[in-house]
Amino acid sequence: MKKKLALLLAAVMVMFAFTGCMQFNYGVDLKDDGTGSVTIGAYLADSYFLISDSTPEEVFEGEEFQVIEKDGEKWYGAESTQAFKSIAELQEIFGEKTSENDDVFPEGFTVSQEIHEGKTYVILKAASSESMEETASEEAGMDFEDMKIMELTIKVSAPESVKVIGLTRGVKYTKDKKSVEIVLDNTMDADDFTIECCLGDVILLPFKDVPANAWYGKFLKTAYASGIIGGTSANTYDPNANLTHAQIMVMAANLHNLQKAGADDISTYAVEKNHWCAAFRDYCKAEGIIDDRFDSVLDKKVTRAEMAYYFANAVSEDAYEKQGVAEFSDTAENSYEKYIKKLAEANIVGGFADGTYRPAELVTRAQASVFIANIIDLIK
Repeated sequence: MKKKLALLLAAVMVMFAFTGCMQFNYGVDLKDDGTGSVTIGAYLADSYFLISDSTPEEVFEGEEFQVIEKDGEKWYGAESTQAFKSIAELQEIFGEKTSENDDVFPEGFTVSQEIHEGKTYVILKAASSESMEETASEEAGMDFEDMKIMELTIKVSAPESVKVIGLTRGVKYTKDKKSVEIVLDNTMDADDFTIECCLGDVILLPFKDVPANAWYGKFLKTAYASGIIGGTSANTYDPNANLTHAQIMVMAANLHNLQKAGADDISTYAVEKNHWCAAFRDYCKAEGIIDDRFDSVLDKKVTRAEMAYYFANAVSEDAYEKQGVAEFSDTAENSYEKYIKKLAEANIVGGFADGTYRPAELVTRAQASVFIANIIDLIK
């Protein structure tokens, strides 16, 4: 964001005791492909300059500013717009503090992404008044009671719908509910509230380390939308990392439960809570997916052969309809050959160009997304 916004906000923080002189404007415009723009603006009224005995030129220190009229009074300020190419970039805009945006973006806004019933939602959460008080007091060096935020306007638009949760006053929707305007002033408490934006039925990945043209991209979207696979953080997937037995157990359990339309509460299945994956491990045992052969290696990495054992047992036999013949040059002596062939004949897994399956190689998170997506397609 431009320097003039930071200069303006810094000046206002020093003179915040003057009420009725300040307007903040935040805007988020979302598109259905996860791109969009963020606009931030701040304005000072004529009355501010009269009380503070300063001029717009002094406040902006040589930076350009614009003048608008509202209710018969002139307001001096600045706006700046920053585009983002993904939800991950939007998260960075609100989450990262730099020398340029430290005084511009509100400390209390967080951005997340969720998938519900095949639709992508972007969630904007606002800080509680207590958090805002803490931040404002620290930055301005004065008691919060002396700081009067006269007006903060938040405008958000999304391609399908926008919904505000936890705030009843100052909320105005457009007729089609695709845009909302929230006006907060010093007469109301800025309690927690959430803005839920529905982008539509195009599945977007929140992971900044997954290229748009990734070979496994479409498979990951299917697995992610079904809730079988998540990221290693809110915006990273780590596609080249390997999976542990514990992580594969979670995926196998979720696949099995997906085929049962989520009928089972997996969290209740832990017999002995001696590992973070205990409930998933013991669910897999109870449902006949696995035996106890991997109990002592939960945190070790999984091979492609071992992965076949998990996934071949994850869903019912009739789901794996034989669609072809699978012959690999390096699986005949492998103890997991029947599981490998079962998946390969159902087009769940494949081999390499040289005719091998490479059963001893470790499974990557990118590969796992392909196997899982193929299974999901079978059981839908």
